Amino acid sequence: MNIQKYRSSFTCHIITDKGTGEGLARGVAQAGYRTAVFEDFTIFLQGARQDPPHFVLLMREGFESEVVKSELLKIHQLLPESEVILLVNHEQLSLAWEQVGRSVFAMTSFPLNHPLQVIKELDHAAQNTFFKYQNEQLHEALKEVHASSRDVQRPAPEVEVSDPFFSYADYQRSLFQQLSHGSSIEIFMKELHRFFKSQSGKAIYFKYIGARKTIIHQFSAGLERDDIADLGINFSKVDSAFRKSHIKRVETHPAFQEMLKNVFNVDRFHALKLEVLGEVFGVLILWDIQADSEDFSYVENSFFLLNRNCLAVELEKRLHTNQIYDLASQAYNKHHFLQRMTEEIARARRTSLPVSFILLSIDRMEEVTQGCDREDLSLFLKSLVRIIQKHSRINDVIGRLGQDEFGLLLPHTASKGGAIKAERIRRMIESADFSQVLPGYSQMTLSLSVSEYPGVCKDADELFQSADRALYDLKKNELNKVVMVKAPEGFIADFVTPKPNY
Repeated sequence: MNIQKYRSSFTCHIITDKGTGEGLARGVAQAGYRTAVFEDFTIFLQGARQDPPHFVLLMREGFESEVVKSELLKIHQLLPESEVILLVNHEQLSLAWEQVGRSVFAMTSFPLNHPLQVIKELDHAAQNTFFKYQNEQLHEALKEVHASSRDVQRPAPEVEVSDPFFSYADYQRSLFQQLSHGSSIEIFMKELHRFFKSQSGKAIYFKYIGARKTIIHQFSAGLERDDIADLGINFSKVDSAFRKSHIKRVETHPAFQEMLKNVFNVDRFHALKLEVLGEVFGVLILWDIQADSEDFSYVENSFFLLNRNCLAVELEKRLHTNQIYDLASQAYNKHHFLQRMTEEIARARRTSLPVSFILLSIDRMEEVTQGCDREDLSLFLKSLVRIIQKHSRINDVIGRLGQDEFGLLLPHTASKGGAIKAERIRRMIESADFSQVLPGYSQMTLSLSVSEYPGVCKDADELFQSADRALYDLKKNELNKVVMVKAPEGFIADFVTPKPNY
């Protein structure tokens, strides 16, 4: 649908910090929305009671979590039907999504390149409101039919609802109950399948598997075919120059276009990317539907809601994960690893058994970082962690401590055993072929240092610092080596450990 011609039917209240938002307010008004600007939140609430807006733009350049949460709660209590769009400083966008992402319709960041960034979000909200209103009208019409049937004491006739927008509110409710990407996509595709029963259009959703640079058919709508279950492309096999970032323009790739032509005889199509926090999860391909039609607007808006729910799911997942894991490598993050180190030292004191600490540094990491994209680098780090975990005991602990550094805790292991383990890891990584995950870098090496409690240090801080100093001194002179930390002269251990049988 052409939402532009309906903009004047919607009211937008803009709440700004003092001295900001004038340009945005002017741009929103020029786009056609009825606009009111408030610099005081209390005055906004008073005005909203008298003239409830359809949309609220809450501009909070200095994001204070508790203040914004309180403001959103008051807005939702007073205006349960209004959609809220939050604008925050770019540096605080991720925090804002974690704190209040589920309480707003959309969120964007300062500084704005152009008011169109916000107007686009308002248009999505307007379409959403329009479809919900249309849905409510149909429900009211049904109630009247049933009521009139009861009045004449006859059974209500079967009412066939031909309007394809009838189930939009049900779709929205069902979608926002989903707690995973997979179930959210399935709900969206079911809605698309229902929609295309009465409207023209066909769609196929390809899941993107970043680790394999592969897209594979997952769902379809408007298609009655059994021969597309395994449809997909492994781009690493058909295009050696393909990078994970290329998936963002996959519709221009010759192999992708050829596949659609050969299988569906399609030359012209629309591509919508399911992209969350910069990561593409999948691609929706549409054809036999006009881009400027009301049908396409319905599909596009439904897909926007899918994106929004997947973002909320991912943020909740990352909020929990970020407390423990490093996202790029899937090892423990530094904070959690150092907590575990303190716990292992305390356990060593209780059991009178040693604990060794291996500090690993990836050689030439700066060169690798400059020569590879972020996705390839993350895949390499995950592969490195998996190799180490595969050859470690269940109670060994691995964490990422810096851009090129990892730590490995070995409970009940003296320094000599730690050195043997470190040398084994060094040789494994040296002999591994990483060319499949890190193009152009088939061989990688590690430099490692080994320290131990209680034989070399007194506590967790000294355990870490002793290994860090030794590794720094080693890498000044040579790489791809293992160095053992020696106890300071006159050092007295907290306790005597049993002599290991190595």
